[in-house]
Amino acid sequence: MRRTALLVVSVIGILLTAGCEAATNAGPSGERVAANVVEFDPNGLYGSPFAMIIDSQESARAFADWFTARVHSNPPEVVRDPGRLTGFERSAYLAVVTLTACRAPVSTELHRAGNDFHPAMLGGTDHPECYRPYTPFAVYEIPREVSAEIATVNGESLTRLP
Repeated sequence: MRRTALLVVSVIGILLTAGCEAATNAGPSGERVAANVVEFDPNGLYGSPFAMIIDSQESARAFADWFTARVHSNPPEVVRDPGRLTGFERSAYLAVVTLTACRAPVSTELHRAGNDFHPAMLGGTDHPECYRPYTPFAVYEIPREVSAEIATVNGESLTRLP
């Protein structure tokens, strides 16, 4: 009985850490996009992944309202002050929350494979305890014409505000 319990605990431990490893060991895919990182919070608790284009001051305010309703405490700076997002005649912004499982990344880059864009969360250390998944938040400033080319982010459709 004791041997069976030890085997079960070992298998569960292997499965948990394998899940973390599988989600975090892949390198960036596709070509790197010329993007400025406007905000990056690697340790966020921001809920399920999403990706959204912000292409006007009105959409920046709507995004801030939507995000505040979604995450009630400790919102990122661009949510507290959407006026920080400017230059919409030449730029748009891609806001994302993604999942890195047990790893808190230290930096981010934006990559693309065709019209599928990939926020690459780079570096960091895997935390085998996995008490909670890391859901990093990033906002990238991208050329306005590039924003029109985004069909999906990590293979998923963009989130649209109502």
